[in-house]
Amino acid sequence: MKKLLFSVLVYVLSCVSLLAEINVSKYPLGMSNESLHDQLVRDQFYFSMFLPKEVIAKKYALSGTFPGEYSNLRESSLIKGKFCNGKLYQLDLTSLYKADQNDLFFGRKALYQYLSDNKAVSSGFKLNKNESSSLVTHTYIIDRNNGGGQVRGEEKITIALGDSNLTREINRKPVPILQIRILMQNRWFCPD
Repeated sequence: MKKLLFSVLVYVLSCVSLLAEINVSKYPLGMSNESLHDQLVRDQFYFSMFLPKEVIAKKYALSGTFPGEYSNLRESSLIKGKFCNGKLYQLDLTSLYKADQNDLFFGRKALYQYLSDNKAVSSGFKLNKNESSSLVTHTYIIDRNNGGGQVRGEEKITIALGDSNLTREINRKPVPILQIRILMQNRWFCPD
């Protein structure tokens, strides 16, 4: 039974190489715990933790060749959400890209479309102080107070694109796998 379950899991994951796509418009701040749960299920995430005030969900992908061991399963996407007063006020999304990186760039395009649609204003960027790190983060602010909707406050979105701590081998040399991380937060849902 264990081998059958593992074979089915490996087959499903073999349809996907180590890549992921995250569309931030599917996870708007202010959504309920139940709504986030249902969307993550539709997007085929597995839950590591699901509590009334916090959720951690992951997607896995197969790395290497079939047949392999469980060690061939790699986390490709990670979502951490925090709730306050029954509403999602913070969302931390991380996604890794090893194979066709078009998904990375189309995911980034969808993110910038979200920023454009919501009239986000750049709040600047930060360079990592470690000279061996290529990490640069960009922060954007969406002012929800003038939008006329039910959501108020300032939505802060920070985007980081850089190398992960995982590598793949190209021409017998380890090459870091790209990672995008998006942190969204609106304290209006959870005042201090």
